Amino acid sequence: MGGGSSAILVCDGLWKGAQMSANSRGKKQVVTERRLPITFIVPEQLPVIFANHMLVSHTEDEFFLTFFQLTPPVLIEGGQLKFEDIKGAEAKAVARISISASRMNAFIEAQKRNLETWKKHKRGKA
Repeated sequence: MGGGSSAILVCDGLWKGAQMSANSRGKKQVVTERRLPITFIVPEQLPVIFANHMLVSHTEDEFFLTFFQLTPPVLIEGGQLKFEDIKGAEAKAVARISISASRMNAFIEAQKRNLETWKKHKRGKA
């Protein structure tokens, strides 16, 4: 991959933690909340997988993004396989991600902002 990359957070970068404890008499629960910074770690050895097709599905509580690679058959002039003989192509799943329904809107908004940033960058290079 050439060039730099940019990222847009899907969340505010803070984790909201809560601790419940009983008062001194053991009856009423006391909730202590804290917002703690999140450190995002992406290991260097994490593979980047190319996908040129995607399927989005959902249940009541989750969205599933399944990414596929579709590699067309190789046609060699004068070879045995002819374009007319091809009946279809296979797209093989290379990754599947599950996102909670509550985070899907933030994910979509981050994708929109990232796409706009990319478009502005591309226009600047033209």
